[in-house]
Amino acid sequence: MSEKELRFIDPTSFTLLNVSINFVIVIVVSIIALIVSGIMGMIAVVAMFIPTVIFGTLMLDISSNFLTSILYNEFTKKLNCIKLDITEDGEIKKISPIPTALMLALIITIIALIFYLMCFLLIPIVGYYLITIMMYSGQLMNAMIISQYCTLLITPLYVVIGLIAIFVASFVTVLIETVLYNLLTNSIGGAVVELKTEDGLTSLESINPVKTATIFAVIDIVLSIIIGLTYVIMSKNYIGFVSQVIGGVIGTFVVVLVFAYLYNILSKKLGKIKVELI
Repeated sequence: MSEKELRFIDPTSFTLLNVSINFVIVIVVSIIALIVSGIMGMIAVVAMFIPTVIFGTLMLDISSNFLTSILYNEFTKKLNCIKLDITEDGEIKKISPIPTALMLALIITIIALIFYLMCFLLIPIVGYYLITIMMYSGQLMNAMIISQYCTLLITPLYVVIGLIAIFVASFVTVLIETVLYNLLTNSIGGAVVELKTEDGLTSLESINPVKTATIFAVIDIVLSIIIGLTYVIMSKNYIGFVSQVIGGVIGTFVVVLVFAYLYNILSKKLGKIKVELI
């Protein structure tokens, strides 16, 4: 087993693969939504929104994934980069908790700020039309709620508080997830990948779907129990707690499993994600 530092992420390959995988998933989900809406007699309504959802997802994915790789590469010049303990078989046994949490929290917060600034001018316009529609339809209470919400979105103090909350929540969540990952890999095994190094860059050849999905599903179980217990204490809703845990585990397992399978298929056609792993 050797410790590797993730020094660099190739923006082009990282963006292309992630966007392609998410695009396929959105198309499949859209087809399922059309089938379900057809059964319920609402296919015309759903069909109107699907092109917007697909195009919007595509644009957001391209910008967010590209920004993620660019920001990571810049931060590695100033901060400790993410470190991975990888066995000869490609099993990731350990992920450095604090550098990973700090890196991802900073990236998520900055991307949130960039997207907010891009939408800043639209907030008053959209809010005005929504308030007008609500007032003409007699929904004065809803109009007041929307007005207050729009005011919060353009108030600098609340924007700063929101960004701080995003950073803290992201940091704590990722920190807990990586600590749990490191604790669980000894008992159930970690994510397994196939790597190939050539000309100073390491390519992610493939991802083991079942083993990778399993570790993240177990992490989700622990997190769901921690969060769910707080919910149960406050609401006494035990059925909701059980359904939250089961739903979260199944959802996480399926999403990671599908992502890994799609990566293994699409990377053969589009090329592998390339990183500098030293």
